[in-house]
Amino acid sequence: MILVTRPRADAESFAKALEKKGREAFCEPMFEIVSIPNSLPVLTSYDALAFTSRHAVSAFATRESTRHLPVYAVGGATADAARSFGFQDVREGGGTLDNLNRLLRKEAANRPGSVLHISGAHVTGAVEQAGGGVADRVVLYEARPVQILSPDFLDVLERGGLQTATFFSARTAEIFCGLVEQYARTPALSSIKALCLSAPVVESLRHLSWKDVQTAGTPDMAGMLARL
Repeated sequence: MILVTRPRADAESFAKALEKKGREAFCEPMFEIVSIPNSLPVLTSYDALAFTSRHAVSAFATRESTRHLPVYAVGGATADAARSFGFQDVREGGGTLDNLNRLLRKEAANRPGSVLHISGAHVTGAVEQAGGGVADRVVLYEARPVQILSPDFLDVLERGGLQTATFFSARTAEIFCGLVEQYARTPALSSIKALCLSAPVVESLRHLSWKDVQTAGTPDMAGMLARL
């Protein structure tokens, strides 16, 4: 059985993809997505939007009808979300913030530099303006960490029912490890492999004694599925 720690909607999507490959999934989200009612700035002041998560796209698109601005999305899933909400000009950043900023710098000569970054409350770094400097940012949601592990998950963990645990962000890994330590269940991890989206995620959980720790070949869901 494969542990999925993403927020509920993302976890269910990943679980379905796993099931199509004949793998059984157990969803134990580490976060709850909560909308934050911050006001958007005047969008006519910007030449492009940058989204660093699917949740940011949804939070923006459900409260604002503007779709004409070019979109820079951190990765494929975020780009797909933007297209699903009607954005036509969508550029993909390759799955990491560094790659997204590299794309913005590359296109600086052909695109105006005023970028608005739509994000959650917690980010791992800043989106750059296409022409240099830091993009303006507005926070439209928060990923609030859970405070407990479910009884069903604890039962599966104690029975040795998990072969692999998957982590898509460093913060998710940190919350999971903290809860496992709080519940004094760290010995159970010695029989479980950890699969991480990227190297920073690995660093967030390497201090515990896993059976093995691996990184996806590419920093997206496809890369995670391929590694599994």
